[in-house]
Amino acid sequence: MYALRYRFATSGDAALLARLNVHLVEDGADFGPAEPAYLERRMRRWLSSGHDHAVLFENRDGEVMAYAVYEEQPFEIYLRQFMVLGAARRHGIGRQVFETLRSEIWCKDKRLTLEVLTSNRAGYRFWRSLGYRNCAVTLEIPVPAASRGETRIGEAPPRAALPALAKAFIDAPLQALRGLRAWSGHRVRAVGRYGSALAFAGFVSVPGAVAAPPVPVVPVSFSRGTQVLPAPVSRLPRATPVDALSDEELRALRSSGAHCSASIYRMAWATARVYQVEPAWVAAIIEAESSCHPDAVSKAGALGLMQLMPGSGARDAYRQAYGKSGQPAAALLRDPEANIRLGTAYLRGLHRHFVNFDSAQVRLLLAVASYNCGTDLFDAQLPAASANWEAADAEHWIAQHAPRETYGYVMQVRLMAMRYAAAIHALHAAPVVVADALP
Repeated sequence: MYALRYRFATSGDAALLARLNVHLVEDGADFGPAEPAYLERRMRRWLSSGHDHAVLFENRDGEVMAYAVYEEQPFEIYLRQFMVLGAARRHGIGRQVFETLRSEIWCKDKRLTLEVLTSNRAGYRFWRSLGYRNCAVTLEIPVPAASRGETRIGEAPPRAALPALAKAFIDAPLQALRGLRAWSGHRVRAVGRYGSALAFAGFVSVPGAVAAPPVPVVPVSFSRGTQVLPAPVSRLPRATPVDALSDEELRALRSSGAHCSASIYRMAWATARVYQVEPAWVAAIIEAESSCHPDAVSKAGALGLMQLMPGSGARDAYRQAYGKSGQPAAALLRDPEANIRLGTAYLRGLHRHFVNFDSAQVRLLLAVASYNCGTDLFDAQLPAASANWEAADAEHWIAQHAPRETYGYVMQVRLMAMRYAAAIHALHAAPVVVADALP
């Protein structure tokens, strides 16, 4: 055992972490551009996200011997980067550092995941020896050399040379694309199936992919202040369910980690289609808000599966759903079907609230953030140029200006929604031939 101490990195360590990341790329354990300025910006974004962390392991002289970057989600810890510096290798430090992560830093009740390049055989053997097992195979269609060009340290990747789908991946926030695995450098991974699944989730446009129906964009103003309302609504007119979730699709949801009851998912899918909202996002909000418990009550008094506030959110939701004022009774908000219908209508109204934004991805991100913390913050503080934002710009602004809880909420909902959409869409996608996969 070596005498190592560890500390959590801060934004002041971003340049150091970027240099370490360069070594990781040069060693062949990571892919993508080895451009320090780009890597430093990415490290700063990760460290400010609230759920990405970096740990530096130092000897007694303060010299960095190893480092790890990981993302922590409610049920998973994903190891983004891990490296032991060259002079310290082959002395058992890697195993010692990993055991420190497991015993002193990471929660013990979460699944541990990582990705290893197929070319990194030594790394594959190392992680297998520590208990990791094969879970999935990530495929890629490399960009032809003529299109890819050469990237040298000190130069930015030639974005104009990237295909349109790769550019869409660059513009989308990287964290939530893990698992569908996105982009790094000049390569698009698993383009055929997962690129189409991203289009299904409403994030990129892929020719020939099945996309969710567009949400009508009509300006909506939300209520402000105190308002005299009629008696609470005790029952709602029923909507006709459409596009019910099949048993096969339900099994696909389960395989992606979804844990609500079948009836909740079927109601979510039917209601989302009625209100022209992507069903996977409704299901993700249900799980993030209430963990699928119809009787859930928050400290603030929000009720039901989609956690609607009786005096505000539920009132706005009722007006969105039925075009008239009304305040649903608390008993009604505990009814799963009524709660899902009102919550979905409310989400649709929030999406409309940001009609002036050019990007559908940005409108969706801001709508989900507003579902958590309301629209006042965005109405008051969004800069004028934000109408032309791309998704990465919106994510960065939310991370910097919204409450930390809101940013974590947006990332959690987004990751779950994209998993669910991908799992279901994979049932209908053309099969992919896997060659030379790991055993």
